[in-house]
Amino acid sequence: MYIRVDAKAQKVFMQFDKITPEIRTGIEHANKEARILIMSEKDKQILDTKSKTGVTYMRHKKLAAGGVVRNKKGKAVGFPVRRSAAGETPTEETGAYRKSFDFLDEGADGFIFGTTSPYGGYLEYGTGKMDERHGIKNIFNKVAGNLQTVYEKQIARNIKL
Repeated sequence: MYIRVDAKAQKVFMQFDKITPEIRTGIEHANKEARILIMSEKDKQILDTKSKTGVTYMRHKKLAAGGVVRNKKGKAVGFPVRRSAAGETPTEETGAYRKSFDFLDEGADGFIFGTTSPYGGYLEYGTGKMDERHGIKNIFNKVAGNLQTVYEKQIARNIKL
């Protein structure tokens, strides 16, 4: 049995001589535990605006009919938003990016974790005008050591049954 978490490649490598029903069950249990671990770390990193070092700007409250909300003096009303700097996990501005994360494939051979957001790739890898903001990479780097332990424990627990 061989299990290795490669944080740089954002993958969990598993190799078995033979996948028995016990090992398959252990992997499935570990996938569930890994999902909880990764999703909670994702929320923690995206919602933590205190650690972000990017530019702060005013996001104006929009009216349903268009335009922005203004106070009695005619000044636009809004709230400060801090952007993430290059290399940081993106901040949550609308919630669409954070909600788009999911396990795209789960099975006895592991899982694929990613975002279904149309702009997720631009954030992760950057563009010609914007540096990358590694959401998936940063999340995976943070939990990589724990994933190794999760898989080893769950598989060992099911082999002993």
